[in-house]
Amino acid sequence: MRIVTRFMAVAGIGASLLVAGCGRPGTSSGSGGSGGSAASPPHKTVRCITPKSGASGLPGPARTFTLSEQDSGKTYCVTAGAEFYVFLHGTAAQPWGPITPSTGAVQHRASGVMSLAIGVTGGFFQATRLGTVTLTSYRKPCSGPAGGASQCGPKNVFKVTFVVHGKA
Repeated sequence: MRIVTRFMAVAGIGASLLVAGCGRPGTSSGSGGSGGSAASPPHKTVRCITPKSGASGLPGPARTFTLSEQDSGKTYCVTAGAEFYVFLHGTAAQPWGPITPSTGAVQHRASGVMSLAIGVTGGFFQATRLGTVTLTSYRKPCSGPAGGASQCGPKNVFKVTFVVHGKA
């Protein structure tokens, strides 16, 4: 009985060490090392884009940048306090819906400088706390996540993920 208990303790510690090394941003599941068993979960590396400071050309702090529908599917790493504009270009007949954050890590803010053209949906946002958030917007024929996957092709769905880190 004592051998079984000792074996379980060693197995538990080994599993804990294995899990602790997986899934952290910046880690990789390269081919070097001892490999893994078929039952091991795949490693997921977070690869993100760091926006260039002042890339927007719009008034505001140096940590302000701009995104559009062409940035859909990308992941960005930003520091808490970073601000950004999102402009989604649709048409009067097929506008984009509201741009919605999935968590409070990014919040809508008033910019005081926007007047949008017909068919353009826009928003000004600030990374307010640490965490991961996805901004989404849909346009017809989609009405949201339940709008029917066959109708919601990439040109009708805007989805950008942000990983918000501590202040620089």
